[in-house]
Amino acid sequence: MLAIVDAAEPPLRVFFGDGGLPMIRQEYANRLATWDKWDHVSVMAQGANKNRKG
Repeated sequence: MLAIVDAAEPPLRVFFGDGGLPMIRQEYANRLATWDKWDHVSVMAQGANKNRKG
């Protein structure tokens, strides 16, 4: 924990232990997959956007 306290740019949040990060990685992968799946609906709702990348 002292490494975080002493860091020049410490993280706002950190997982301690070995279970949190693997669990949240999967959760965020699921969220990204859902957002990607429904992205076309979001784009249709917004209308044309010339600044969109990707």
